[in-house]
Amino acid sequence: MKILRTIFRLFSMWMLFFLLARCGFIVLLFSIGNHPDLSEWPYTIVYGLRLDLSTSAYLLIVPTLLWISFLLSGKKWLHRFLHIFNNLVLFIISLIITSNYAVYSAWGTLINARALDFLADTEGIFASLTTIQLLTRTGFILFLYLVFNRIYFKWVVSTAAVRVPPKSAIPTFLAAAFLPILIRGGIQEIPINESASYFSEVSAINDAANNPCGIL
Repeated sequence: MKILRTIFRLFSMWMLFFLLARCGFIVLLFSIGNHPDLSEWPYTIVYGLRLDLSTSAYLLIVPTLLWISFLLSGKKWLHRFLHIFNNLVLFIISLIITSNYAVYSAWGTLINARALDFLADTEGIFASLTTIQLLTRTGFILFLYLVFNRIYFKWVVSTAAVRVPPKSAIPTFLAAAFLPILIRGGIQEIPINESASYFSEVSAINDAANNPCGIL
């Protein structure tokens, strides 16, 4: 059962990450003067929960498969690759979060196709940012990554499992089978999408409720 505890802790880490990212987005809205009715802000967490669950489960697919492969084969390189993969994903998600903040500050919209074209233009990005903005954006990416990298190694890796008999990996297979349900947002006919977070007539509040990695 130790591996299930590890998977649950990784899942919880992503849920915490998205919660803090949403709080950071709300702070951003206040900083740029976009702060509608405060009574609706708490609901962004409630309505964003299903999308956070779905995205967190999505991010667990590869790690869970790697853990299963490691448990069954005992190949240590799989275990090392697992931690490299999780840290790479953590850095990429930190980059996406920071990019979302930057794009919203400039255009009042979350990352979309137009924003992706802009982000692909490296020279244009550096030309449009002041030195202070460049340093703060870079610093925030590193801050997010380093904080959650620390959480990952202290809270998740500390419970990482060693090789076990194949039959002991059955609960992990069951957990892996449950992930698609979380990703779909349930067993309903139509999978969950960003519209599940729309509850307000104010677009900024709906944007705050949306998962900050909705681009995935």
